[in-house]
Amino acid sequence: MVKLSGEADLATRALLCRRLAAAVRMDRDHVVLDVAGLRFCDVGCAELVLAAGRRTSVSLAAAKGAVKRVFELLDPHETVPRYRAIQGTTLTR
Repeated sequence: MVKLSGEADLATRALLCRRLAAAVRMDRDHVVLDVAGLRFCDVGCAELVLAAGRRTSVSLAAAKGAVKRVFELLDPHETVPRYRAIQGTTLTR
């Protein structure tokens, strides 16, 4: 699981890119991005997440507000599945 917090924007895009690449490189069957602590996500960072989802299985957990909205707009068919919460090791729709 990769936990994101603060803001995902131009200033933090390179860090997000490195963290996603590291998670994908670890050859995990599935990468979960916990974005409960993320207050903002710009289109460029959301596109990085969606691109990672084309290389491996990625899910987004606990998106709310502006973060949830950017993914609803860019990924209306949920190619990167979204879950309301993480409870222990279980994702809740």
